Amino acid sequence: MSTVHVTPIADRSQFPAAVQRRSWEWLLALRRRLNVDLEIVDEKQLPLLAPQPAPLSANIPALLSAGSAGLRQALTTVLQTGVRQTTAIEAVQVVCVPLTVGRTVEGVLILAQQRNDSVSAERARGALDLMGFWLSNAVEAHLASPSSEEGDLDRLSSLCRLLDDTANHRSDREIVTAFGEALAIWHDLEAYGYIETARGEFVREVSLAGVDLSKSPQAIQRTSLPEGSGLNRISRLDVERLGFSNDQDLVMMRLADKASAWVIVVCGGISSSDLPKLGRYFSLLEQAIGRASGASTSRVVAAMARHLLDDGQAVEGQARRALDEVQDALGMSSAAFSISTASRTPLLSVGSAPPMAEAGDLLDGRHLTISRRLPQHYSMSLVAEWPVARRVTRHEHQVAHAAADLFESWAKRIVRQSRDPGERRAAARSYDQDLERFAEQAVGAGIPVTAVVMSFSDSTLKPGATHARIARLREKVRPTDIVGRLGDGEIGMLLHNAPAVEARAVTARLRRALQEGDGLESSVTVSVGFATREPGQMKPGALSQEAREDALRDIGESRQ
Repeated sequence: MSTVHVTPIADRSQFPAAVQRRSWEWLLALRRRLNVDLEIVDEKQLPLLAPQPAPLSANIPALLSAGSAGLRQALTTVLQTGVRQTTAIEAVQVVCVPLTVGRTVEGVLILAQQRNDSVSAERARGALDLMGFWLSNAVEAHLASPSSEEGDLDRLSSLCRLLDDTANHRSDREIVTAFGEALAIWHDLEAYGYIETARGEFVREVSLAGVDLSKSPQAIQRTSLPEGSGLNRISRLDVERLGFSNDQDLVMMRLADKASAWVIVVCGGISSSDLPKLGRYFSLLEQAIGRASGASTSRVVAAMARHLLDDGQAVEGQARRALDEVQDALGMSSAAFSISTASRTPLLSVGSAPPMAEAGDLLDGRHLTISRRLPQHYSMSLVAEWPVARRVTRHEHQVAHAAADLFESWAKRIVRQSRDPGERRAAARSYDQDLERFAEQAVGAGIPVTAVVMSFSDSTLKPGATHARIARLREKVRPTDIVGRLGDGEIGMLLHNAPAVEARAVTARLRRALQEGDGLESSVTVSVGFATREPGQMKPGALSQEAREDALRDIGESRQ
């Protein structure tokens, strides 16, 4: 699909026209639903939204026309500094949020709400401030998107960019949230995201801020879902049976891949002619969630590998830091990792083991224990627990199993070393296997990778140089990239989301950084080899071996 270029607002004189060219029905609908008055003003502090026939008790146009000094001062400060301001005018709480187009503050979004005597001023201000943050992002996105007359293709392109960007850096929850916000902005529709839990039901995980949750069920049973995975328009009878309010149209689609499953429900005024457009939106959402699911697994595993392959740390430190990465990424309340003998004597134990699981915890999937057998009658276990208030998804359980796979590979090496300290040479072979496994995971998730082998000719003269260089390289690469020792004077890297051309440019930059920080002498030969894997093009054979062969060719070419 071709990208549609959206011309940004070039100067402030265009801001009022940009606001007036766009439909704000969705914003006015939120105004009524949230009982919060909303207004957009330009740099002259002039209101730009159409006057409303039924003003709320917190009437912003009236406050502006009355020339309230507190409001005028807050608006001036926002326009000059770009910093959000809050003020109180008698019994009305007001929040002024900057609206930025490009890098310039072009206007201000004003939110005002009559203060409730039963709610503290601090709590009311905090709630209105949070609402202002969310709505300002929505308004800026609406101003950056094509105006209504430019057609649905432009919106499809904008949604594609939005979901792609979110999928690259965020979780599937945040992707569904961004999707719901886009539907609210463009079509005044409410979207709910129901995610599959470990026990097989779908629970409400995503909804728009301020919606009446009593009009939607907290959970939907799998047996209640329509058959098939396409877009389904739900009959009025089934709307009520599912637990939704039957005063609106409802469409539903189940998005499923091998890692996670969502049911997305969209409510509002939906005509038959809207269904093809919504179907295209859902297709983009499904693709984005699929990419994010694979990418999140790769991110967690790569973050763990940076610690487990760090020979400069003690094994307890390697395991502790790797476990912290899993716990933080998956929102676990507690986690523990251990390696034990057949008699349960611990060889290694890190983390805080959660208490014994109750039956309800196991049913909700809150408690997870993964055990693996190791050589020499050893075993390892990864034990995790999630908070009570947090819904644990099937995808999070699968990421935990991927983390256990990496722990298992590392634990086998630790067991071998504990039984035979002379077995250190096995680490290089194990790192070869680790690189191959990381590459398979990334390519399977649609991420291109390149293995890089750097070989230094001074390894016999400087025995500690390899570890020092690895430490320096780890400071320079991205968190998702992996750096480790392959052999004497030999460093292996796996660069994620790096096709061949990009990998060569990155490696050239890293090589310059080593030369500047390491003081490499001109007599030191540095050979570099590459091996790339693209999605759908997984080749047999070890990546590191292929990169080594390429490095040997590099030496031969440099001597010619």
